[in-house]
Amino acid sequence: MQISASISVFLLMVAAAAFSVESFAAGWSPDLEFKIEGGDLEESLTWISGFAYARDSLYRREGCLGSEGQVASKDLVKVLNDKFKGEDITAEKATAALDRYLSRRYEEDCF
Repeated sequence: MQISASISVFLLMVAAAAFSVESFAAGWSPDLEFKIEGGDLEESLTWISGFAYARDSLYRREGCLGSEGQVASKDLVKVLNDKFKGEDITAEKATAALDRYLSRRYEEDCF
């Protein structure tokens, strides 16, 4: 049971770290208009922030992001809200939509 609690705390810390300082400074708070695989707000945000962190790391390694660029969870939430409002989607569907968005956004710099 202690391991499960530790994992939950770790995931929450990763989720909190993935949201940009600018997002919170501007008063943004996540408002999801969709669910990922039936998950609640916390589970869906954890998935999104993990996705953002992984893509940010990949794009930095490949030289796709400028020194100030980042793959922000706020942007990914907006994309998914716009595309899947009111839906319960699979992680695969979310990944496909976000990959299309990111490849268009960074096409000049990397792809």
